[in-house]
Amino acid sequence: MPRITKDMPSFQGVAAGQTAICNCPVGLTYNVLAIEHLRSGVAATEAQMKAELGDVRVLINGEVKIEASATELIDLAKYNGVTIEPGVLPIIFARPWSRTANGEDALSYGTADVQTMTVEVDIDAAATSPALSMTAQQSAPTQLGKHITLKRFGRTAGGAGTLEVSDLPRGNYGLLALHLNSSAVTEVEIEADGKLVYDADSKRAKFFDSLTGKDWTVSNSFHVNFANTDRVGDTLPLNLQDFRVRATMSGASTFQILQERIDTHVA
Repeated sequence: MPRITKDMPSFQGVAAGQTAICNCPVGLTYNVLAIEHLRSGVAATEAQMKAELGDVRVLINGEVKIEASATELIDLAKYNGVTIEPGVLPIIFARPWSRTANGEDALSYGTADVQTMTVEVDIDAAATSPALSMTAQQSAPTQLGKHITLKRFGRTAGGAGTLEVSDLPRGNYGLLALHLNSSAVTEVEIEADGKLVYDADSKRAKFFDSLTGKDWTVSNSFHVNFANTDRVGDTLPLNLQDFRVRATMSGASTFQILQERIDTHVA
């Protein structure tokens, strides 16, 4: 079965200051979602989408799998080389930049064995006459096995120096990347069960990411990309006893750490 493009049911609760909800039909496999954002009938600009759309969540059987702001979703897509069209907010499951077709398809959201799939979008109270709709790129039915998830954790650094983060969740998943959304992060060191597994400043990290076309200019984030080969198997297993991230800060900053990971669904 070729991939098909299909309109999703209408969002409910689309209004300024509200959370819009779309209940997606289950059965087929979801590769990409495209949320269309109109303001007074006109496609929103990238800046308007970032300002007027807040957190976006994808839930499977009531469990939050994707949680990120519209800004984070746009910046993450652009970091991976995706062009943002006016009024289109992307949620990408299958990764078209993967080295192999199997790698690209592996992280799609199969829904043959799930009961519900829901997309929620928080709309800012100052949004101008918002209208939302959504289109999905889908393929043949599969079960939800390994799949991409996004988890977010807030942190505050009081000033310049080293900020150590030792309480990010560990478990039976693979870590694809960490995105530290602050321009004050200049270097990152990561320890897994006492072993140094990552140590780079921004220049070196940018260089290694550039080998597969990643673009750091689209946001103020420091990207720790364990899969910078664009092979989805190149993840850091997080079934660990201890996991520590040490970020060198150039100054005070309150920011988010976006955890991009591969989880396994248990039916």
